[in-house]
Amino acid sequence: MLPSIEDWLSASWADYKRRWFALMAVLALGGLATAAGVFLPLIPAGLAAFVGAGSPWVIWGGASFVSLLAGLWLSTWGQAAAVRAAAQDEGAGEALRAAWSQTASFAWVLSLVMLAAGGGFILFIVPGLFLSVLLFFAAFYLISGEERGLGAVELSYARVKPVLGEVSARLFIVGLIVWLPSWIPYVGWLISPLWAPFGLVA
Repeated sequence: MLPSIEDWLSASWADYKRRWFALMAVLALGGLATAAGVFLPLIPAGLAAFVGAGSPWVIWGGASFVSLLAGLWLSTWGQAAAVRAAAQDEGAGEALRAAWSQTASFAWVLSLVMLAAGGGFILFIVPGLFLSVLLFFAAFYLISGEERGLGAVELSYARVKPVLGEVSARLFIVGLIVWLPSWIPYVGWLISPLWAPFGLVA
């Protein structure tokens, strides 16, 4: 039995206000780390290419590969930390530290969910929408330590299936709420990044 929409939004708002600083810090640090991971490997590559230390194809190809891997890993780590900061009362440092060891599992669960939902979208879209809702909370169950890997995906399916309509309505509502600042002329783009994490908390 889910709480009423009014109670759910009220509790989400209280949690969001309490966790806002940790969320902002995690998102900022995760974004900076990702940018650094993508950019830094290109600096020695540029120097090596400048002094003619080898084939430009080899130098830039290797640097691009390292840059891609670093960016993927660090962005996934940042996402895992953001989920922790949204779901639990942790400081930014604690969320980032704890999420580091969960990054590989988090990436695996996200991959499973995207593969399942992506397959559903190929089958005339509607199955993909249902699977997106049914499997939406797998990453949260992983981060909370309730399940790992496929078990987190199965747990999300099992818990959401009996209340699929109610969960779908809530996801639609929170998506609309998060989207609202983008309608504000001129300043909407400034408000949106500060407001968007409410969706994770809710």
